[in-house]
Amino acid sequence: MTSQGTAGRVDRAGRTGPEGTCREMVITKEFIFSHTTPKGAWTRTQLAAIGVKWPPPRGWIDRAVGREITEAQRGVFVQESAFAQGGKLFP
Repeated sequence: MTSQGTAGRVDRAGRTGPEGTCREMVITKEFIFSHTTPKGAWTRTQLAAIGVKWPPPRGWIDRAVGREITEAQRGVFVQESAFAQGGKLFP
């Protein structure tokens, strides 16, 4: 069992990233649905960032859940949803 000290979270491989954050994260349905466009969809760039082909096949969400992505992939997915909503990433 891996303990979490003051250094931050530790991923499955025992790695930590900058400032104690994990280098990888596991995709959840909550993550996917919290970063949609105003129409409740996703952009081609977002899906590519998490390894989903375009057009997305039926059942893609269930297959994406549990997949590990890097912080860079996460950043693209989140940033694309912010731009698609016409907003800025940081107000």
